[in-house]
Amino acid sequence: MGNVNTMTGIEQAGAEDAGRLLALRDGAARWMLERGIRQWSPGEVTLSEIAEQIRGGEWFVLRDGDAVAGAARVLVADEAVWGTAPARQPLRPRPGCRSSAQR
Repeated sequence: MGNVNTMTGIEQAGAEDAGRLLALRDGAARWMLERGIRQWSPGEVTLSEIAEQIRGGEWFVLRDGDAVAGAARVLVADEAVWGTAPARQPLRPRPGCRSSAQR
């Protein structure tokens, strides 16, 4: 990874990012397991699940050149975590935020 001067900003993930996001998540899961944290397991999330989440506009990435330096999944509802709370309007990037289609 480069320094902060090579970061291009946070943008919505595109289909081409699915494999990178899966690798990032599985790497984080391995890191946690090595430290005795039993929150995630490598392989627990599939590439097709991440691809579907990207299509749903849930993933945002921070790029360092062509690499994904960081990522966040933003949900407006999650029944497993918050129960059956009323659905809210989907989040939209603020004006000026680049989407993967604008790259």
